[in-house]
Amino acid sequence: EEISITVPVSEQQFLEAFLIYPNPADDLFNIRLEGQPDNFLVIDLINLTGQKVWSETLDFQSGTILKAISCENLPRGVYLVRVADARRSSTRKISIQ
Repeated sequence: EEISITVPVSEQQFLEAFLIYPNPADDLFNIRLEGQPDNFLVIDLINLTGQKVWSETLDFQSGTILKAISCENLPRGVYLVRVADARRSSTRKISIQ
């Protein structure tokens, strides 16, 4: 008899680093991602009503991304930064002042 066990892939294996700075931000903030290289990552900026206000697809074959995002045209408030590949996602909060 064969038994199969499904083990979820943890966020730690997906992204070794997911940093957002400065936080809170005034006119721009940086996202630094490090992890297992994959084809592409999608970074979404989502307001607290669930509306996607910015999105970009980036090549993640190097395993490291440093992305500066302008927030000078965004209303003040708390936003979610979601990073996803084809199978997994991870989310952090950013405060825009």
